[in-house]
Amino acid sequence: MINAKVVYDNNIGKEEKGLIASWGFSVFIRSHGRSILFDTGADSKILINNINQLGLNVEDIHSIVISHTHGDHIGGLRGLLKTNPSPNVYIPGRYSALQSNSYNVIEGCQKIYEGIFIINYDNSQALIFTEDENMTIFVSRTPLRALKIIKKAYETMKKDINCAFCGFCLHSPLETEKAAKFLHDIGVKKIVICHCSDELDKKILDKKFECIKAGVGTTIKI
Repeated sequence: MINAKVVYDNNIGKEEKGLIASWGFSVFIRSHGRSILFDTGADSKILINNINQLGLNVEDIHSIVISHTHGDHIGGLRGLLKTNPSPNVYIPGRYSALQSNSYNVIEGCQKIYEGIFIINYDNSQALIFTEDENMTIFVSRTPLRALKIIKKAYETMKKDINCAFCGFCLHSPLETEKAAKFLHDIGVKKIVICHCSDELDKKILDKKFECIKAGVGTTIKI
């Protein structure tokens, strides 16, 4: 089972005292005996606050996967590593300015744990969890790049997409319709949207999938 909890977002998904909404994205994922943070939001103080308020522990994080290097997705990384310097950090290839001995640069597709993969495409990364003939994919990017990397993952892994957890920015109803058609055509069963997506996007996506609009505090079990 995958237990994914949104810990950074510009919307609150669960009314709980102490949670802070702020522009950015991060999700704390527990599966296969591992805890992985996908993106780190823009501000480490807000990120750590929300992790703590939700009963999670920064010290439990085994790995951090960065989807791309926009500030609202990577801004909290350095501050988080000051609190817990031990996680493996995976960044997209070609970002030479970020490369250091402590960062792992991914090119192509790489297994990081049993049943857990990172795929890099067009300087963006997706995190993939596999179970038998199915997979769940976490991606956060502009729609064009997000859909390209989902397609690449589908072609590479050759597994059905049980769930796509998307922190992408949909800019118009037409763009959302196109994304919905693409995802439906490759067989996505469920979609979780957050960050730049809104209720209008959900209404459009609901026509083709089970669609969940998530925010800080939302827990998704897959």
